[in-house]
Amino acid sequence: MFYAISKKYNDVVCASNVTDLNDTFLCLNSQCKAEYFIKGINSERKAHFCHKHSTPHVQGCPYDMGLTKYLNNDDIVKSSLQDIYAHIRKPIKKAPTIHVNKQPKQNASRKTYINTTKDLFYFCTTNSLDTIYENETTINDIIVDSRNICSKGLFKGFSGLRLVVGYTIIYNFPKKFILLKTKAVTKYGEIRVLNSTVYMETHQIKEIKDYLFGTFGTFTGYPVAVLGKWSNSRLFNIECTINEPTNVIYKFANDINKR
Repeated sequence: MFYAISKKYNDVVCASNVTDLNDTFLCLNSQCKAEYFIKGINSERKAHFCHKHSTPHVQGCPYDMGLTKYLNNDDIVKSSLQDIYAHIRKPIKKAPTIHVNKQPKQNASRKTYINTTKDLFYFCTTNSLDTIYENETTINDIIVDSRNICSKGLFKGFSGLRLVVGYTIIYNFPKKFILLKTKAVTKYGEIRVLNSTVYMETHQIKEIKDYLFGTFGTFTGYPVAVLGKWSNSRLFNIECTINEPTNVIYKFANDINKR
């Protein structure tokens, strides 16, 4: 979570703007009593809220996504990027039932699964860039956002399956695309800006437009994360076509409650 309610100020606060670490941070759901602590301050991870296990979310709370379990948790089952992109859900193999007289452990760990674009986005944004995802693939190899370290001194674009985070610029209904501005940095700390064009169906563009206008009153300047097969169309320009709507994350990327 990147937003929570400050008990001290009785208002929604962004984790990256928190200055008083002694404040109490509450769930955005007014019917929920869950409390958070903050992580990622002064580190490579993006500042974010994690819920306290002593004050769990109420049943059915929309902010109880189970995703905070990823942090400092090695017991994670990670789907491949290709499977997440194609929405392939591999069946979970269940161990045969063995009847014993011993009582089960009350705090036995349970597997946490990363098998959706939303799960992948959360994992990538709340862990350091050198965190291994699978085999030798690191988060820096997966996500392209303002933290991403370019593999070369000059960053002119790329091709392949990547999770790109950009900020909205314009939308175009006739040509069926939204345009994002994506920033990355070189290993020398120089900022590179890419124009990221995402082609999608008109109804999905409308959903994003209506959400941003309805929440913020404007379209421009808000994060959208896209898991897509990108191509480097021309210098400093990348593009992809989205066929599966859930490969585009916009509500969760902004992570703010409409109230």
